[in-house]
Amino acid sequence: MLNPDDIIKIAIFDLWVNNVDRGRNFGEGYNYNLLLKPVGTKQEIMAFDHGFIFGGVNQIGIFNSKTNTLNSNKLYQSTYYKSVIKHINKADYINIVNNFIPLLYENYDTLIKNIIEKLGANWDLSPKLDERIIALLKTNEQIKEIKNIIIQAKK
Repeated sequence: MLNPDDIIKIAIFDLWVNNVDRGRNFGEGYNYNLLLKPVGTKQEIMAFDHGFIFGGVNQIGIFNSKTNTLNSNKLYQSTYYKSVIKHINKADYINIVNNFIPLLYENYDTLIKNIIEKLGANWDLSPKLDERIIALLKTNEQIKEIKNIIIQAKK
């Protein structure tokens, strides 16, 4: 694989935004919403479909900073994730996590407000959605828990 570290970053991002549609079991298999693009003799992993972030249709109107986003059916729990990360040594794995986690602490308030403002005119968005997104993404305890969960996934 050309970019195996990206699967770690995708798993972290999915926990952060509570993507409930990557790693979901559909009876005969799993829906990872990942594409493998051939690049020479290797493959590049690419994530797509973020339509079920913030808990998807069941939680988009009610999620808040106290919402548990670390539930089951997450990419980091999947056999696919484990099959990729087993080829990354522990020190490199921890470095990837440690280098990516600080990005979650960045200030995205203005960006989120601008996006919600642009969508708000055409979409029937729930009240104060931008404030709830910002509060969820800024929950320091949750970011620390995400880091611990992802590091523990490499056993």
